Amino acid sequence: MSTGSRADKGSFGAHGRVFLGSLVFGHGVVHWYQTSFPILLAELVEDRGMGPIAAGALVTVRLFVGGLANIPMGFVSDTYVSKQKLQLSFAFLWFGVAYFLISVAPTYALLLVTVGLLDIASALWHPPAMSTMSRLFPRHRGFAISMHGAGASVGDVVGPLTVGLLLVPLGLERTFQVSLPPAIFLTVVYLILLRGLGSGDIGQRLSPSDYRSGLRSAISYRPLRLYLMAAAAHSAAFVVLMIFFAIHVRSTLELGPDKVGFFMALLMGMSMVSQPIMGLISDRLNRTVVLLPAIVALTAIAPVLGWVEGWPLVVAVGALGLFLFSSGTVMNTAVMDSAPRSLQATAIASSFSLGMIAGSVAPLIAGAIVYVAGTPGSFYMSSALFAVSGALVVMASLARRTAALSPSEALG
Repeated sequence: MSTGSRADKGSFGAHGRVFLGSLVFGHGVVHWYQTSFPILLAELVEDRGMGPIAAGALVTVRLFVGGLANIPMGFVSDTYVSKQKLQLSFAFLWFGVAYFLISVAPTYALLLVTVGLLDIASALWHPPAMSTMSRLFPRHRGFAISMHGAGASVGDVVGPLTVGLLLVPLGLERTFQVSLPPAIFLTVVYLILLRGLGSGDIGQRLSPSDYRSGLRSAISYRPLRLYLMAAAAHSAAFVVLMIFFAIHVRSTLELGPDKVGFFMALLMGMSMVSQPIMGLISDRLNRTVVLLPAIVALTAIAPVLGWVEGWPLVVAVGALGLFLFSSGTVMNTAVMDSAPRSLQATAIASSFSLGMIAGSVAPLIAGAIVYVAGTPGSFYMSSALFAVSGALVVMASLARRTAALSPSEALG
């Protein structure tokens, strides 16, 4: 029996565990590349003497291009299910090539272009990976996606620590360049490992009319629209915090790249513990019960990062890290709960796209705030965005109680 047909019943049998494990590990690698970039960016700022607005513009271009790329990737994932293995496998190669090109970009203009290529790799991975898990494990959607997120947290810890240590002996350019060989190797491995993806009951190709019908149904569902807006605000807050906290530690506190790596690893690594627990609770109770306390905590703790140093900063970062990435994973699960089963990739792609576009604008605004008020000002901006996200979650939860069946419930 195929992996798809076994897992489609919501089972975590042997085939399902192996398949989920491959996605969890791959997601860790994806986040190794993603979370390494803020550390490398902080070093770029130092190396090239960039101001906060120039640094924010790099992040803006990266996220805007990545946000736009998510939409076609979601469409391809839903309508050409058998091609998902290619999307997943080539995500690694794209990261490696983009990092190499960044290392050889001689001017700021070319740096903007090469950094803009970076998050296309993320768009290659997330829609097929998360939609497949959502379809295969419908009764354990929150737990499966949280395990996928826990894999990301491992990458979020290992990436900053590794890059922070590599920067000392290798320097900036060579650290970028050594990322290419493992990317090539993993692309080949995953092309072989995932060769069965798209078979069995994972899903069939949608006709254009079915896709349009499902899309109209999803767009008309108000809770889905509110969850997408909440996810966008959360993503913008997340991006501002990640980028300017790394710059805060490196430039404002004047700590070395190894210390930047430590703090970023702690910030992201705490979700290795909290994420599976939050996913399991959200499956057994509901998403809002998990999301609201987490977002309240994020809103309260974010400004503290600009007030403290030393061990108090370690404690604040650890507390924030318990909820930062984990709440985003549960948020994306809520988005997928509200979308048609046949459009899971499009739903998550829309969530990532809106989040990345919002996140592409936010660093520019944050950069201007930092220029006037210093890096602690960016943490207040993150706090305000988390508060907006929490308010939208409350609105979405109330709307879902009074709405008719969601597209996900109606279409299975």
